[in-house]
This record gives sequence, structure tokens and C-alpha cells, in this order.
Amino acid sequence: MAERIKELPLNIVGSSVFGRYPKISVEKTYNMIISDGWLVSYPGFALRQSIAQNATGRGVFSSKRMNGFLFVIDNIVYSARVQHSALNNNRIVSYRKIGEIGTQSGNVFMDENEKQEIAICDQQNIYIYNYANSTFTPCELDFIPGSVTYHNGYFIAASLGLPQWRLNDLVTTTSFPSGNARYTGGFQTKGDTVLNVIRMPGNSDFVLVQGSNVSEIWAFQAGAQLFPYIKNTYSNVDYGVASSATVASLEKMIAWFGGNENSGYSVMCCAEGGGVQRVSSDGIDYLFESLRAPQDSYAFMMRIGGHNLYQLTFYTDNLTLVFDFTTKKIFHACDKNFNYHLAKKACSFDNSYFFISSRNGNVYEMNDLFTDYAGEEIQRIRIPQTIRDSDGELFRVKSLNFTIEQGVNPGLSYLGQQRIDLSISINGGQSFSNWMDVPMNSLGNYQNRINITQLGSGNEWTPQLRFQGFNRFAVSDGVVRISQ
Repeated sequence: MAERIKELPLNIVGSSVFGRYPKISVEKTYNMIISDGWLVSYPGFALRQSIAQNATGRGVFSSKRMNGFLFVIDNIVYSARVQHSALNNNRIVSYRKIGEIGTQSGNVFMDENEKQEIAICDQQNIYIYNYANSTFTPCELDFIPGSVTYHNGYFIAASLGLPQWRLNDLVTTTSFPSGNARYTGGFQTKGDTVLNVIRMPGNSDFVLVQGSNVSEIWAFQAGAQLFPYIKNTYSNVDYGVASSATVASLEKMIAWFGGNENSGYSVMCCAEGGGVQRVSSDGIDYLFESLRAPQDSYAFMMRIGGHNLYQLTFYTDNLTLVFDFTTKKIFHACDKNFNYHLAKKACSFDNSYFFISSRNGNVYEMNDLFTDYAGEEIQRIRIPQTIRDSDGELFRVKSLNFTIEQGVNPGLSYLGQQRIDLSISINGGQSFSNWMDVPMNSLGNYQNRINITQLGSGNEWTPQLRFQGFNRFAVSDGVVRISQ
């Protein structure tokens, strides 16, 4: 009987799709995202300043008015400036110490008012840095601040352990008056404690007040006789935050990791107008349910290459996920050892992003121009959907072919030629074979088709592709030819 050949599509261009079990979906993408229908490298980063190796990065904040950014390492607050090298146009970060805070670890929150002052909250106290006169002043508080944000003339602080949020005095910035109803707001929807307050992007008069089980929308009322905010009585968000450090905003969007007393955890997205969406599926909800310490998490948002990215890390559970709100896809990110991604908090400055890490006291620059992780190779891996024939019968895989950009990257001989490693599973992604190396073309050889033959047999077949090298990658979808 003549051999029957069938061509089946292979979705090399894809995201991480979370199935409850590997048999349902083993599809994953590490350190790559989808752009214009191709799979491309996730932004790399370069070391820009080494402060202290045995230290912890805690927060970072960019100020265009100050023409620089602040970052916190251990208990030291630094001010940074960026210059461009005349030799290679690399950015050079110079820094100086501006003050000390009272804690050595934990998250630090920062925001800026119109008086050339930046508030720095270490979840024990609030410090005011005036960059016009270089003063660094602690506030005298009768509450424990959970976070700080700026809105319509006020620094607003969450009051940890209480259903309150506090405003500072408009004249004396370091004062958060106590026992005065004009400066104290409270939850009204549920019995909850305030963990975070954040401006609503795209809604200049609104803030989102967040607890562990609920979030309320409050509107600023100019000329109010008593408290200058009034609660939106028509709606609230029935989800709080698991960690204030996961709350991030970009353009007209707020994202956070949270839940309420009746449901599990989810990533929440609040867009312009107050509409809230829950990023959810059976598989990712199952993943969140398996987390040992969901509260040990932090996140930031960035816009790179036209993509609005929310990078969320669970450091105790050793997991980093990237939510691309532009393509509505989710990806994995990791370091060279498949541990969580190095970046903790990032800020935009000088047409790039700068971040600090919870693992060391360094400052890094991150953008699409970098194709490695501070000199270390990026682990770029794609596991497509499992191939199964419609009749469920045994088949042989004759070949796998796809298009990949080749011949345009300058080879670095001491780093080795770019290559593709291939590993195969024939049991639904429960286990994979040893790696097979497929060298890529060198500089000037632009043939872009990869064709790999004689790839085994089974009634289900899953490839794992690892793109090895220190340069960029751009990969298209593929085709698998099978026979029965």
C-alpha cells in the first residue's frame, strides 16, 4: 500500500498556553514574544552600574523634571543621571547618595508632586526628597504607610492595618494631619484594610483605593468643604491586591495581581473608564492555585516595540510571567538557569528602561537593542502544541520545516555559531528526548529555511525548540509532514 503523506501546521509562533495537565497543553514560550506574526526575542539588558553585589534592589522612580531617576539599594536612596558615551553611544549611569531610610528590605514606593519633591515610602515611614534644595526629610506619622502616590496636589498614603487612606497637608508636605476628617478617607464597600492607592490613568480626577478584597473608585471634588474626595457610588471593583508591589500602570491601564474573599487569584486589568477585566483561563487559574506564596510577588509595566508588557514575578515560587496586553498573550521569562527574571522594578528614562533587581545592588538598562542578559545567553525556548492525527493512529514524522532569519547577524566565533536545539516528546509532553543540534547559517548566507528529517514516530508528537546564540532571532510558523 502506498505511503500516505499528510502536512500538518505547527504553531511555532505562539505563547504559553496553560493547561491543567501536560496532556491538555504543554505549550510554552520562554524569553520570546509575538510581533507581527513572528516569534522574536524578549528584550535583553545590560549592566549599567554596580553598586553592591550582596545587596537588594527595592525600588526605582523616573523624574523628567529632575532629569534623572531615583533607586533604592538596601537602606540607601540614590539619584542617577544618564549620559551617552562618545565612543559607542552606550548609556552611562552616574549616581550619588541622597539619603537613608529606616529599613533594609522590602518594597519601596515613590511618586512626585509639583513642588520638586519626591515622596519615598518604605512601608514604615515616608521621606520627602526635595531635589531643588537637596533636602531629605522624614515625615512624622501616626500610622504605618503601605504605599504612596501623588494626585491633585496631595501625597496619598495607604494606612496599613486600617480601613483608611491619608492625605498630606498642602502647605507642609511632611505633615499627614491626624484626627482631621479633611485628611482621612475610609473604605465604604466592605470591611477591609487599605493597601494601596493609585491614580486612574486617563481619568485625571479619579483614584483607585485598593484593599485585599475590594477596590473603590474615588473622584476628586475641587472646593469640597470637608474631605476632597467622594466615592463613586455606582460601581466598585470586587477584587483587591495580593501585593501592592504588583500594581503597575501604563498609559490608560492599571494591572495588578489580586483576588477577593470568595475567589482565587487572578491578574486584573483596569482600563480607561473604570472597566475591569480578569485575565483568566482554566489552566492559568490552576497555576495560580498551586502557588505557595502568591503574596511574595512584584511587577512592573513597560512599552517596548509597540507592546504593553506587564512582567509579574513570584520570587518564592521561582516564576516570572509576561502578560502582553497588546497581543493578549502570556509568556514565560527566566534567567540562564531557568530561575525567575532578574528585573524587579523598572522605570522609563532617556528612551529606554532601567531596572533594579531583588538579587543584587546593580542598575541595568533594558530594551530591544540588547540580545543577551548582561553578557549571558538568553534561554529562548518554544514548545508548540502537540501534534495528533485526527484518527488517533500511529504516524511517522518525516520532516519539520519552518522559516527563520539567518545570515544577518555578525558571528562571534568565541561565543559559537547560532544554532537550534531540538528535543522530542512522544508522550504528550511528560518527558523529552536528548537535544539534537541544528547549526544555523553564518553571516551572508541568507537561506532561511530549516528542514529537519527522520524525527521518530508515535500517536502524539511534541517538539521543543531552543534557539541558541547571542544575537536576535525571528521565527515563523512551521509544517510537519507525517506518514502512516
